[in-house]
Amino acid sequence: MRVQGLYVPLLTPFTADGSLDVAAVRPHVDRLLDGGVDGFVALGTTGEFADLTAAERAAVVEATIAAVDGRAPVLVGVGAVGTAAACGHARHAREAGAAGILALPPLYWKLGDAGLVRHFGAVAEAAGIPTLLYDYPALSGTPLSPALVEKVARQVPTVVGIKQSGPALRTVHGVLSRVRQQRPEFAVMVGAAELLAPAMAAGADGGIIALGNLAPRPLAELVAALRDGDLPAAAACHTEVLRLLAIPALSSPSILALKVAAAVAGSPMEPVVRTRPEDPDRVITEAADLAGRLLTPAGRAPAAAGS
Repeated sequence: MRVQGLYVPLLTPFTADGSLDVAAVRPHVDRLLDGGVDGFVALGTTGEFADLTAAERAAVVEATIAAVDGRAPVLVGVGAVGTAAACGHARHAREAGAAGILALPPLYWKLGDAGLVRHFGAVAEAAGIPTLLYDYPALSGTPLSPALVEKVARQVPTVVGIKQSGPALRTVHGVLSRVRQQRPEFAVMVGAAELLAPAMAAGADGGIIALGNLAPRPLAELVAALRDGDLPAAAACHTEVLRLLAIPALSSPSILALKVAAAVAGSPMEPVVRTRPEDPDRVITEAADLAGRLLTPAGRAPAAAGS
């Protein structure tokens, strides 16, 4: 399995009373596939995995795989406090039919490199399907250095790639330069929409981009333009992506603003999250207004007059 192109870490829909809304998964997935998405992640950071019970996590995974129905690969995030819980989530992902998993370091214990290699090896073995490392030190508290990624790639062959979430392009360069020498097929995906263009220009394979929940088309077109070497088209798409990043910037965490904008773009999504940002009413109002101005129902910015 080669992970490449545009993957979207799916929002987890809730009803107005805060319970899971699994019926909303299928229309959201359908809209994103129509927008050119290559694959999905269930239970990434954007999917609010940390705020779900074990039963809810299982339900989201099963609903997502059923909704996608073989039309694209589905990776499942298995982040957990410790290795044993992550292994349990990994086994369920395999049994549910996931194409692969996305594995964080343990979210409580802080391990050295040897301990992290053992952790990722155990999770990958439990999964029995392709594993991507997930490097998001701003939230996990544990950075995955290029040297560590090289060790894991060398010792755990079923680890087939990494999602690198963060603002540092040099980390992407470090992984590419160290790991690709021994594993040319090792996938490097970025999580920051603003880094998608420069990272792919440097050799990355694509991105797992939360902004794709509301605006898949410009991201998919950016990936295609970069693959084709069409720099003017890539520059135009990159500019559009940067403009759209004003929407998730309205809230921290960004998930509430993303849900509001996804609803404006055409997905059945209530403005309900488990971890609420400061002043959620303001976020809902401002995100709806901004998305209404920046997005069409197809999930991209409207064309300029006369274009």
